[in-house]
Amino acid sequence: MIYKYFCFFLLATFFFACKKSTVEIPVELSTLEKLLGTWKYTKMILHTHDSNTNYYDTTIAFPTDFMEFKNNGTAITEFNTIQANFTFSLLSDNKMKLSGNIFDILTLNTNNLILSNKDTTTFSPLRFRETKLFLYR
Repeated sequence: MIYKYFCFFLLATFFFACKKSTVEIPVELSTLEKLLGTWKYTKMILHTHDSNTNYYDTTIAFPTDFMEFKNNGTAITEFNTIQANFTFSLLSDNKMKLSGNIFDILTLNTNNLILSNKDTTTFSPLRFRETKLFLYR
């Protein structure tokens, strides 16, 4: 009789003590998935290097300035009242082409996007122009 109670107690303990444990595995979004959607500008920095001199021009964005990347490879932007439509394509996880210009993706996460384009082709080897775009969601 004690054996029956012991077995019943043991079975009840296992039955009520067992619970499912769920482990959520974070899903890493692709670069394109992170990029798509609307981003708001914070600023644009134009850095010109001429021989031994650096020039920096920072333009603060208006609150309404934005860039929107669409799933069909097109984008629209407005910065300081200037609007433009363009195409884009990802070349890798850290490079993209925007209307024929190659941009490095310096930062891309769910909240921040920083793009950089360094132009050395139209200048002598001692000169370059770099444009950095700072955006957020």
